[in-house]
Amino acid sequence: MKKRILIVDDSDTSRNSLSFLLKIKNFDVIQAGNAIDALAQLESESTDTLDLIITDINMPGLSGLEMIKKIRQLEKFKFIPILVISSEEEEIKKSIEVGASAWLMKSSKTNEQLFDTINKII
Repeated sequence: MKKRILIVDDSDTSRNSLSFLLKIKNFDVIQAGNAIDALAQLESESTDTLDLIITDINMPGLSGLEMIKKIRQLEKFKFIPILVISSEEEEIKKSIEVGASAWLMKSSKTNEQLFDTINKII
């Protein structure tokens, strides 16, 4: 069975390129353009088999940090792996404090690092 990943990023370009890479590796991918949409998707029945959330931190409305806090309060997703991909080192540190499982810097991540990290946490 394919592993299912939710990508949360307000940048269409970032979200679509990451989705493309994951689909090549045979992952089932769903997308959310912001944290509010992601939380709504998590409450739907279609995410019962979700294996990983990949998120940005800086998004309009609800930030990725706030979203992670809310996800960790949901019994169903309390222990789901969350991978943060961001360009801001300070925000990445905060994401680990609020419950992210792992992180990568946008500017320095390679596809190999991305897939190594995903394979380690799911």
